[in-house]
Amino acid sequence: MKPAMNLLHHHPVLKNLLNNLQQDPSLCPVIMGPTASGKSALALELAEKIHGEIISADSMQFYRGLDIGTAKPSKEDQQRIAHHLIDTLDIQEKADIFTFCSQAEEALRQIRFKQKTPVVAGGSGLYLRAFIYGLDPLPAKQELRDELDARYDSEDTFPDLCRIMEKTCPLDF
Repeated sequence: MKPAMNLLHHHPVLKNLLNNLQQDPSLCPVIMGPTASGKSALALELAEKIHGEIISADSMQFYRGLDIGTAKPSKEDQQRIAHHLIDTLDIQEKADIFTFCSQAEEALRQIRFKQKTPVVAGGSGLYLRAFIYGLDPLPAKQELRDELDARYDSEDTFPDLCRIMEKTCPLDF
């Protein structure tokens, strides 16, 4: 990974972040942005500076074997600074926002237990938003999900579902 060019000391906002983290180690910096914007390099530099560990907020870095196109940190970078939520699932396993939040919260607890600072970095906005602001604990009923999938999860029946949704929630259409 390319170095972040020591941005922490040259950019006024980042210098301020470092000062705030030194004064209040309970803070959890979140680095988010578009693909190829330097999030990982900045997170690595920051984690090194503040004795932290990185929690990946990238929905594809979860998966083992998806190394091309996911910009996973190199093995060397992962040895320099501990990274969490990378290569935690097989490609056949399903990950969703609840999986991410659960694993991210556990990583946060582990990092804090070691008296280190978590640094969250990634570009999956939905995942980041859910992690920062939380999720409603909606009940999940597998029987209902299976019934609805059986009834509407096909090209033939999907238009029926759309008609129901349009009738029920016309403003969403």
